Amino acid sequence: MSLGQIYGTFNRAMLRVVPNLRAYADPLTNAMVEFYTMSQSRFTVDMQPHYIYSPREMTRWVRGIYEALKPLESLSVEGLVRVWAHEALRLFQDRLVLDEERAWTEENIDTVPGLFEADEFTTLMTQCKEGSQKEGLMLDSSEELYKWFTHQIMRNLHVVFTMNPSSEGLKDRAATSPALFNRCVLNWFGDWSTDALYQVGYEFTNKVDLDKSDYIPPDRVPVVYPDLPMPPTHRQSIVNAFVYVHQTLYQANTSLQKRGGRTMAITPRHYLDFINHYVKLYNEKRQDLEEQQLHLNVGLQKIRETVEQVEELQASLSIKKNELEQKNTLANQKLKQMVHDQQEAEKKKITSQEIQEALKVQTHDIAQKKDIVLNDLSKVEPAVKEAQQ
Repeated sequence: MSLGQIYGTFNRAMLRVVPNLRAYADPLTNAMVEFYTMSQSRFTVDMQPHYIYSPREMTRWVRGIYEALKPLESLSVEGLVRVWAHEALRLFQDRLVLDEERAWTEENIDTVPGLFEADEFTTLMTQCKEGSQKEGLMLDSSEELYKWFTHQIMRNLHVVFTMNPSSEGLKDRAATSPALFNRCVLNWFGDWSTDALYQVGYEFTNKVDLDKSDYIPPDRVPVVYPDLPMPPTHRQSIVNAFVYVHQTLYQANTSLQKRGGRTMAITPRHYLDFINHYVKLYNEKRQDLEEQQLHLNVGLQKIRETVEQVEELQASLSIKKNELEQKNTLANQKLKQMVHDQQEAEKKKITSQEIQEALKVQTHDIAQKKDIVLNDLSKVEPAVKEAQQ
């Protein structure tokens, strides 16, 4: 029960990397625990001294499945079964000594109890029946069809992996995994040719924007690729430089070896890592520059908008200034007219006052003269009346 709880937790966390497989965590755990328990009971230290089982095998099993699933975005249930079976054979079968012991492991690993639900199992059986019939087999029972299915997995599942022959753990891995030598096909590869290095570098940088129409190569270019065009383009110069740097490592190794220093194995893996690092660094720097350029463009756009707004305000201010000057001129004219009118009114007022004073004097003079005339008439009037009689 404790193994199921512990590794059930591990498997649920592991299957999060492939969301469509989350529902199979419990069936996968039950199958792992059952097979581990069966193997532990079947192979004991009494048979062979190295037949020692511990939960470490379960942990390595989960880790191996996780490493296979980690780079994937999705995987079918059949694919999960293949990975499960492959890791089980690698952990439990490689340690076995006798052929019948290995056969027992293969037979008992064929069944993963509860991995397929009813509908999925029915669909799988239908597909297996169609596939077996194409091979001329007449399989009817579910057991026969499922055995044919697992046999197809074991026959068609091929794993290819590479290891650098350096001192960084290769000896330890070879010692702890003897099946690398007695159950696998080994191919030892040397370095690639200059032409291959150039073509691989060109292919791996094909999606990188390295073309520059205004590129002028330097006067001295260390040409290592014999078919390098002259003058080379910027992309061709970069790829040629990849090959040049990689080949100079051999010279560095030779110098170290002459001085008794420690040398390292140089393999195509280093060359690919070098190119991938360059591409990654190039893309990162390009992205940084694009972000800076975008930031600057946004700032320049804000400045342009501000300049346009200032120009619009200046144009509006110029118009308003002209209008204000016209209004000021008109107001000054009206003010001058008002002052002139006021001055004229003052003059007319003074003239009117003078006329009034003159009228007063004239009226007084007329009154005096009237009194004199009336007085004279009063004196003459009796004589006139006598003359009329």
